Amino acid sequence: MFADIRRLGLYVILALVGMGALPLAAQTPTAPPATPPSATGEPAPAGAPPARRTQWPSEKFAQQPDEAKKAEGKAEKSATPAQTKTEPSTNTPTADGTPAAAPAPTNGNGQATNGDARPAASSEKSSESEAPANTVAPTPTELPADITNGLNQAQGLESRIEALEKSVERVKGRDKELIDQLPVIEAVIADSQRLARELRPKLDDVRSQISRLGPAPDGKDIPPESATIAAQRSRLNAIAAAIDGAIKTAGLVEVRARQLSGRVQELRQDIFTRDLLRRSRSPLAPAFWEEIWRAVPSAKLQVQAITAGWWSNVLIQLPATIAVILGSFAFYAVLKLLMLRLLRGLSASQIADPGFYLKVSMAGAQAPLRAIPAIAGASALYFGLDFLGLLYLQVGYLAATILEGVIIYKVSTALARAYLRPNQPAWRVLEFDNQTARRLARLIKLIAAVYVIDLALRELIRLLYLPLPFSIVTTLTASLLLAVLFALVSRMRFPLSVDNDSSLARLRAELIRLPLLLAAVVIVVALVGGYIALARYVGNQVLMTGSAIILLLLFYLANRAIAAEPDQNPGAQAAAADPHGLSIDLRRRMAGITAVVLDSILVVVGIPVLLLSFGFSTADIGSLANRALFGFEIGGVQISLARIAIALGIFAVLLTLTRVLQRWLSETVLHPKRTDQGLSNSISTGVNYLGIGVASLAAISYAGLDITNIALVAGALSVGIGFGLQSIVNNFVSGLILLVERPIKVGDWIDVAGQGGYVRRISVRATEIETFDRASVILPNSELITGTVINYTHRNAMGRLTIPVGVNYGADPEHVISVLMDIAENSSLVAKHPAPFVAFENFGDNALEFSLRVYIIDVGKTLGTKTELRTQIVKRFAEEGIGFPFPQRDIHLRDLDGLKIVLAKLLQNRASAQQVKSDSEDEAPQT
Repeated sequence: MFADIRRLGLYVILALVGMGALPLAAQTPTAPPATPPSATGEPAPAGAPPARRTQWPSEKFAQQPDEAKKAEGKAEKSATPAQTKTEPSTNTPTADGTPAAAPAPTNGNGQATNGDARPAASSEKSSESEAPANTVAPTPTELPADITNGLNQAQGLESRIEALEKSVERVKGRDKELIDQLPVIEAVIADSQRLARELRPKLDDVRSQISRLGPAPDGKDIPPESATIAAQRSRLNAIAAAIDGAIKTAGLVEVRARQLSGRVQELRQDIFTRDLLRRSRSPLAPAFWEEIWRAVPSAKLQVQAITAGWWSNVLIQLPATIAVILGSFAFYAVLKLLMLRLLRGLSASQIADPGFYLKVSMAGAQAPLRAIPAIAGASALYFGLDFLGLLYLQVGYLAATILEGVIIYKVSTALARAYLRPNQPAWRVLEFDNQTARRLARLIKLIAAVYVIDLALRELIRLLYLPLPFSIVTTLTASLLLAVLFALVSRMRFPLSVDNDSSLARLRAELIRLPLLLAAVVIVVALVGGYIALARYVGNQVLMTGSAIILLLLFYLANRAIAAEPDQNPGAQAAAADPHGLSIDLRRRMAGITAVVLDSILVVVGIPVLLLSFGFSTADIGSLANRALFGFEIGGVQISLARIAIALGIFAVLLTLTRVLQRWLSETVLHPKRTDQGLSNSISTGVNYLGIGVASLAAISYAGLDITNIALVAGALSVGIGFGLQSIVNNFVSGLILLVERPIKVGDWIDVAGQGGYVRRISVRATEIETFDRASVILPNSELITGTVINYTHRNAMGRLTIPVGVNYGADPEHVISVLMDIAENSSLVAKHPAPFVAFENFGDNALEFSLRVYIIDVGKTLGTKTELRTQIVKRFAEEGIGFPFPQRDIHLRDLDGLKIVLAKLLQNRASAQQVKSDSEDEAPQT
């Protein structure tokens, strides 16, 4: 059970990221690039309802239940009066705010006019008097209904942008209302683009009809045309002019809306700078403390009144209240005991040196276990009192803030303890020594506590309408404490432990110390200068940005652990050894794909989270995402990420259909029993190239790229080939073939042109091969295409080894085969499937010749496997009494008598020498 909990721990990190990031991001100011607190957290002016900082976690305590709808309605009302001023009496606004369909006035030449009906009629009469006798001027009623609707929509867009311009000027000093205008402006931009996109095909259709009529008669070379054709020409010209005018109006509205959006951002930037650099009253002034002292009695009376009213409601429901409180604490105690039991079980692991995967999975499992009891208990208490109706008005606001603070504090401390592991260095994910891990965990707790207490005090000051000095004192104290804590963290040396060699989790101390130290200095300088808002802003930004970066870093570490799971998880390796389980190669491939998907999710989620931490509002992020997805210009080129993604999808779908067609042809029409194999391969390859070409052209066309530019590049390339670039182009094309067909790929072990090694890099001109002597061989791509290449890891990394073994002629062959098979089957480096095999090769001159043939999972471990198997063969043969033969040679001597004489002389000389030596030894003692 505990192993399953560790495995699921990786994915629980994602939930913790959301739990930790969203409440923190909710406190982030909303001005670009960030907005400071409103003048050091000033309370709302007297008489105004308290501005709700956030509606989380209960909608009950929102200032207005439908506040968002009312704000949206207010923005619509600001645009509606101008929209309804299009045409009196006939143009009644529709439900969506656009005027109803009405005839669009045009002049005799088909040009739309902006006047009322009477000037349009006079214009028609004048044009009729000037037109030839055979020309019939169209009336506005001849315009098709869809064209008339488009004209009315263009007029509505123009009215909406005028109303928005007036509304922005009216609220240019209020940041919140300026933020509310941004979605309305983006909607106008989207409607303008949609209208122009819908009208352009209609304009092309009308112009194609006009072109079919030919040039208009000029009275000289071209004879007059019939009255019917003249009437048709006039009508089509009028329709074309009307559509063109509507398209231009929509384009103009889009430009004005984008300019207005920039104007809103400039106004918000001015408000941000003004509030950020506003100096507050000095706490050293006596009048400052006198104002606080004067406000204390009234605040005390207000607190007493609120407490007395709340307590009276508690007494009315005293049994239920006591039951809720006791039930919440009992719920907390049960969860705490259960979590402690699970934590003890997880901590009792007998693994002495866990891998990176096990560390991250264990941390991901422990973090929620540490945070859930307190959060669940506090939530049960909150919602229980809320159900009894005891959380109302100021009490409800304060209780929601306290619950939010509990969640923030517990998530922060749980993540710190789970990943730093102050008391378990073997399971520590981040590679700090014991002293650093303990100090950093304590400092994170203190920072979270300061932030939560400041959060609750600010909410209390806002609810009680306390004067500005209270906010200044609270902000000054919290900012000063944060500066001290940041300085303490920056003074830590962050020594990295040397026991773990995992480089994925290493943090560079400079990336942590310098920003924190700089933030602490800026906070202190701002407080001394009286810029309290700036000090609070810097402190909050460090907390928000740091929290977002840490959470994203934990997500990244989880992704890397998932990618390393097949190699570091013992369970995965055991499952891979099972013949019915997934192979290790497949597990690695699946882990890689999963890591890529999770990294993509990390990028998609991480960018908005970082932007929120920097102070961007949701409207700003939505606008940026809309422009990034649906079009932005770089150097006059329109780029749309959405169109690019769809184009890639089209390419993938067509490529998949090509593969399906290839398989169908191979199994039916081009079956080896019916068609020559060479012809079958040629047709299949041709279908493949044709499918790739069609898919590429379709994707390029949908992405909006001009194919004529590709033709120009191809023409220039052909000219270059004619001037002597044949070899370069040959290598270039060969490189493309290598990258597409992938006969070799980076990391493969190959032999080519007498050179063997690993492929390190494949470029469009040459391929780099690293030999086993660590030398780099640069090989032109054309040699890899035209020459013979041996690739040991083309399909997979599995390979076969053959170890020749010779034994004495007196050995039992069956016994030898049994011993060799036993050695291979007990080796951890030998694959079980396909099974090892021993062959009796030959009767040699000096030995019985056998060969041990085994398969290994990684061909790169060939030498190590051979060494281990040969060592075991020597040991087992010695134990089993099987001997290794030695070479036998027969020597034939031609002059045997002469050899005897020589040997006799040698023996005689040796005997004489020994006699002389013994005589000299006997004489030595006498002298």
